[in-house]
Amino acid sequence: MNEYGIDKACISSGLSIFYDFSAGNLELKREVEKFPGRFIPFCTVHPRYEEEAIEELRKCVKEWGWKAIKLHPQIGLYPINSISVYSLAHQAVELGFKAILTHSGSIDTGSLCRPHMVAELAKECPDITIIMGHMGIQEWFDAIEFAEEQDNIVLETSGSIGRYGQIETAVKTIGAERVIFGTDFPYNSIPMNLSKVRDADISEADKGLILGRNIARILVL
Repeated sequence: MNEYGIDKACISSGLSIFYDFSAGNLELKREVEKFPGRFIPFCTVHPRYEEEAIEELRKCVKEWGWKAIKLHPQIGLYPINSISVYSLAHQAVELGFKAILTHSGSIDTGSLCRPHMVAELAKECPDITIIMGHMGIQEWFDAIEFAEEQDNIVLETSGSIGRYGQIETAVKTIGAERVIFGTDFPYNSIPMNLSKVRDADISEADKGLILGRNIARILVL
């Protein structure tokens, strides 16, 4: 972060995503407390464990002050447009969470969370911001089209491949206010993902929104 000029980073737990969401969130809390002001932790849960998930959400927001949720349907093996996710999202709104970040992808990289499925979640839960991680990967144009229809969808830019015109098309179609920068680090490269935004053919003002001001607004930082 220091090397690439990143002041703050939104972060979630790999342990929570792959194995034990409660243990991972607690580990994350202890780690970020070592670096005050540098990290914005996201609470990761598995919607199929409904009672445990809601208890974890309540603890993260009420006791720890966390503002957003991370879901990874592809690893957790649940559809993002399932009843259990809808229930979780509605309760997240009641608890005061500002956003839900979900993995998204194409038929081979995110069959349980393709853009049209994420759009169904956004339509079901219009009172919370749905951040579509990776902007649908190969299905990025679909992601932009669904975001145009559903105004609580925000597109996140991280990915291992840069696609010509992706950032520019998103900004032109839905506005820079609904695009946010991400790295997917440590799985992906920080400088490559930074360059996708910094070298895009958009205004410096738009780059400033994408690189930080938008997420600060969404999470009321």
